[in-house]
Amino acid sequence: MAESELAVTPGSGLNLRTDTKTIGGNTRHQQHMLQGDASRPTYTATATAISCATGTKHLMIIQGDGSNYTRIHRIYIATRGAGTAGVLDIRVLRTSTAGTGGTTVNARPFDSADTDPYGGVCMTLPTANGTEGNQLLQRPIPTYAATGSVGSTEWRADDKSKPIILGTSTANGICLKLVTGIASITVDIEVEFTVTTFL
Repeated sequence: MAESELAVTPGSGLNLRTDTKTIGGNTRHQQHMLQGDASRPTYTATATAISCATGTKHLMIIQGDGSNYTRIHRIYIATRGAGTAGVLDIRVLRTSTAGTGGTTVNARPFDSADTDPYGGVCMTLPTANGTEGNQLLQRPIPTYAATGSVGSTEWRADDKSKPIILGTSTANGICLKLVTGIASITVDIEVEFTVTTFL
């Protein structure tokens, strides 16, 4: 690949920096870009010591705020406490209704100039689960009998693919569902996401 340029002439003449590549016998230009600082409002929903004693529970839910698109970029889960050695089966599913009766989580912005807290519903361990839809991820985490041992997992959206996107309706969301409970185990969860007015 050779470095080149593409002429742009609004008046006296400007050039765009490009890289060239031969495709099908023809020279093609790829524009060179310098990424600027991120400007999208960014939030984290964090909760600690969420009980994993009961299976089929939604450990955390995040629903759309009713006007913006919400993009989930990162999910981090780590175990706490000692219990039975085994594996927590945690799955990320879409939800079409929010759960009710749980503990509210106020997702906070990285930039104090952005809406604080996030306008959508975030909560842990709803008494009544929301309506589950498609499964998007499965994150097994080892648990240990010995105090001080920690299992963790992290999912990050790849830069070259879409993150998990929630539509503008409050009926669009995700849950982190625990399939089978393990007594005495709790988890810490952190979900990082951005919001935009456009898709």
